[in-house]
Amino acid sequence: MAFADVNRVNTKNEEITKKMEMEKRINHMATHDELTGLPNRISFKQELMNQCDSSRNEHSSLAVMMLDFQGFKYINSALGIQSGNQMVIQMIIRLKAFLGIKNFISRYSEDQFAIIAKDLRNPEDYEAMAQSVASLFTRPFKVDIYEFPVTMNMGISIFSHDIENSKTADDEDSEQISDELIRHANVALLWARKEGKNHYQFYSSDISIQNYKQFELRNDLRKAIEKNQFEVYYQPVVQLETTEILAAEALIRWNHPDWGMVSPQEFIYLAEETGAIVEMGKWMLREICSNSKNWKQKGIPQTKVTINFSSIQFYEKDFVENIKSILDEFQFDPKFLIIELTESLLSKDGDKVMADIQRLQTLGIKVALDDIGTGLSSLAYLNTFNIDVLKMDSAFIRNIMFDKKTAIIARTIVNLARDLEIKLVAVGIENWEQLSFLQEANCHAGQGYLYSRPLPLTEFENILKSGKCDPAFLERTTIDVSEEKRQSLRLDFEPFIEAELTIIKILEKKMNVGNTKILIKNIGPSGLCFISNIKFPIEQEFTLRFTTILFDRKIETHGTPVWIEEIEQGFYQYGVDFTIDQNEREELTETLIEIQAKLTVQ
Repeated sequence: MAFADVNRVNTKNEEITKKMEMEKRINHMATHDELTGLPNRISFKQELMNQCDSSRNEHSSLAVMMLDFQGFKYINSALGIQSGNQMVIQMIIRLKAFLGIKNFISRYSEDQFAIIAKDLRNPEDYEAMAQSVASLFTRPFKVDIYEFPVTMNMGISIFSHDIENSKTADDEDSEQISDELIRHANVALLWARKEGKNHYQFYSSDISIQNYKQFELRNDLRKAIEKNQFEVYYQPVVQLETTEILAAEALIRWNHPDWGMVSPQEFIYLAEETGAIVEMGKWMLREICSNSKNWKQKGIPQTKVTINFSSIQFYEKDFVENIKSILDEFQFDPKFLIIELTESLLSKDGDKVMADIQRLQTLGIKVALDDIGTGLSSLAYLNTFNIDVLKMDSAFIRNIMFDKKTAIIARTIVNLARDLEIKLVAVGIENWEQLSFLQEANCHAGQGYLYSRPLPLTEFENILKSGKCDPAFLERTTIDVSEEKRQSLRLDFEPFIEAELTIIKILEKKMNVGNTKILIKNIGPSGLCFISNIKFPIEQEFTLRFTTILFDRKIETHGTPVWIEEIEQGFYQYGVDFTIDQNEREELTETLIEIQAKLTVQ
């Protein structure tokens, strides 16, 4: 071979080698954390799938440990990012020194590490390991000349205990199992956080359904805006004397893919904890401006809209500027916007709040104070802050017909608002007796179920077109029970009997979550009626398992809720159709006949 040819071959080989090295580096960068050199989330999931395959074949166990750390942001802001990075590296050194090369360690996110621990003989061994890992972080870390304590919480899920022994394990592939292990470890991590600092928790399927629901909501919250899952509902504010619609309160709802329409009470505090409340508030204001612009184009009367802001939003550095920017974007007239704040906000940083209220009012925006009647200092703030609207709290309205002192205070607030020339809105008017009292007291305006529940956009527009909203008898928000397929045999219980409820499937997603107490009102071969403080979406297909004991006979069956009725605030009554085969139905019928005979004897 000629010398020139040899050179060309060598050059070609060098180019191939460089390309391979470059691809290797790029692949490493994509699958590893730059700071620590640890595998990242992508590598962790792939490794966990491989380990799950091995464990299933070898009939061995493994555990996923999710470690969450708090304190990085404080160090970063106090000493700079470089100091925060030193802290992370020191933490990894401690973990590696204890875990060695046998256990897989990953930097799962900025402040979360994930560990795959293998081949321990029983759950007690994994617990001993968890205790040892937790003890690594009881000592502070030294960064430069400073010492910092680190708050660590850990959630653990064990493969053999939680997955391998489940009825559905054979039907699942390694990716499904690994995803479930990660989800379970994160659920356990959430419980550990609730326990306080430096706690760990093992996942158990005995978790309450409400806790599981809160985990799912927290986990899905940040992506809800980009997935367009939020909706704005409107509740009319009515002039009590004329029934004219004066304004509407805008209320956010979350149309969750599994849990259906979720109320703010279930996710606003999660949004505040995670910081998602800021983007959520901006999204909601844009939606209100867009809807109002469409009303104008459709010839529908434009009305004032009230929007709630939490203290976290109010303490944004550019809070007022951000609002003005959104209003300018939609050419929204500020006089149609009312911003609602709570008494607790006024007590935290009076000077900033006062300055922001003045700037909002200079733009033409009105400011409302919520929860009047529940706080001791609400009235004192009227002398300090320039408030345009007062809202009398619903809990306060609920008691005016039963408590003489509450009624006297209510009349005093109505008269005070009139003398100060401040508009007053009574919130939570639910019956004619409350309305009559407020009208007699000359209360200016009100809102509540007697007039209208919060409505989706299209339904609210239909009311807004007329300009009025008359009070009416409340309708039952339930599907007629007669629609449920029933058989003649039905046992009614007085008092109601206690049972345990478990979610076994959501749509086609197999679950085994919950050990939550409920009350069964009645039961027959085709279904039952139960009462719970958990709100299940009827439009979604939830399959639930019910377990109870009657006369020493265990009854276990499953079915799907087909109707719902809110019987009082926070409590719901459900009708359930059983999803059982004919043999199971006949067996249940025989059991119920026996129990009915025993009840008759009693």
